[in-house]
Amino acid sequence: MADWANGREVLLGEISRLLQNGIGIPSDLSSSVFDIRSGSRPVDAAYLTGTTTWGSHAVRLDDLSITDFNYQFSAEVADPTLFTPRFHCDTNANRCFYPNGEEVGL
Repeated sequence: MADWANGREVLLGEISRLLQNGIGIPSDLSSSVFDIRSGSRPVDAAYLTGTTTWGSHAVRLDDLSITDFNYQFSAEVADPTLFTPRFHCDTNANRCFYPNGEEVGL
């Protein structure tokens, strides 16, 4: 059984918000390291800024790894990188939406 009370499971990585540039390379708008742990300090939240009033965006996860000290297990989850589907943001509504109209759960 996992030792949640002592913070024995850790999820680490970097999260970035991107502006898509058509067929060009996406631009990084903001990045943050995140550290999610079990136990007394469960989350150091990542905060992303940098929405634009136009264009298509995505979120990129880099160097995502999970470690469980009880089972002496560690693995790369995103090797090397994961991307979310593209979405558009409505800065007036402070919401982002996928092309099918569903809200992006950021």
